[in-house]
Amino acid sequence: MFKNNKINMALSLIIAIVLWLYVAGQVDPKTDKKITGIEIEFLNTDSLQNNGLDFASASEKQVSVTLEGKRSQLNRVDKDDIHVTADLTHCIRGENTVTLKAATSKKAEIEKISPSVITVKVEERVNNSKPVKVKFTGKRVKNREPGNVRTDPDNVNVYGAKSIVNKVDNIQVSVPRNSIKIDDTTVTAKAVPVDSSGKKVENVWLSTKNVAVTASMMETKEVDLDVKTTGTVSDGMQLEEIKLPEKVTIRGTQDTLADITGVQGEQIDISGLNKTTTIPIELSLPYGVELASESEDISARVVLKELASMSFDVQTAAIEKNGLEKGYTASITENAISITAKGTDDQMEGFSTDDIVCSVDLKNLKEGTHEVAVKVTTNDKIHSVAVTPEKVKVNISKE
Repeated sequence: MFKNNKINMALSLIIAIVLWLYVAGQVDPKTDKKITGIEIEFLNTDSLQNNGLDFASASEKQVSVTLEGKRSQLNRVDKDDIHVTADLTHCIRGENTVTLKAATSKKAEIEKISPSVITVKVEERVNNSKPVKVKFTGKRVKNREPGNVRTDPDNVNVYGAKSIVNKVDNIQVSVPRNSIKIDDTTVTAKAVPVDSSGKKVENVWLSTKNVAVTASMMETKEVDLDVKTTGTVSDGMQLEEIKLPEKVTIRGTQDTLADITGVQGEQIDISGLNKTTTIPIELSLPYGVELASESEDISARVVLKELASMSFDVQTAAIEKNGLEKGYTASITENAISITAKGTDDQMEGFSTDDIVCSVDLKNLKEGTHEVAVKVTTNDKIHSVAVTPEKVKVNISKE
């Protein structure tokens, strides 16, 4: 009886274990989970830099990883728990194939990295000095803004792969407007490499992480702007208009601005311009006065257009024949010539065939056929007159 009880207990335990495994498998089965958007960490860039090289780009910056494990365990895993790395130790200049590695701090196995291999581009490591530019942020105050801005340093060295360093236009530092007081105020701001559109450039190193910005809060004032122009535009073009701002905004202390009602711009020379052009306006400002931010990029827009043109045919019968000796007659073989006149809009207004005289010089020409240049004169002063053909055939015979 006792023996039978032991057998029954053993059987019950086995059955219980089997049932538990079955239930566990059904309730918390083994499964897989795909996580996307995992950033790749590039390792050992310092080994490249020691060889005068640097990381430039990669065919992929993010990958997806498939994990395998219990459902309850995978439900607690997100992309922050997964680390994907690319070791650049053995990369050389040019394109390199690098195999990715993945690891997770959670109880799960890495089943797949997609893609598992990427192409890494390595370039010559260079450094260039870039200017520091200050960007003031926050709410603007009417008729007031920071001025007399100085930075320390004025330039920052940018290190990295040649193609990336070349993208950096300037080092931007952002300073809240409300941190600037009337007297000189110095603020430490983070240095950020940006391109010409103001977008941050990644994967470069700076000679300093921070820049000291010193500025003071100034008054602003709108005043008249006077700019003179000189010169004549290129041959074949005419000046349509010069667009100039009538006002400009300046900044300074209240006392400095009090008596200023206008400023003078340096003379703009339009000599030789052959297309519509924007020319920056340089100002002569009193000591202690600066251009306000809204007027920093003031310019003149010189608008040009091609000369007005008019074409028409002239019958050769209307061409004057000058210098023909007595006892001879002359006839032109062509029926007509084409005239093209060019000038400014004012010069060409009302211009017609009545304003031109066409002639040929037959002086000292004897009997026979001759090629003679056509001369065109105008009653009005226009830019140019062209004739086609330039020469006509003239038959001269005795009467």
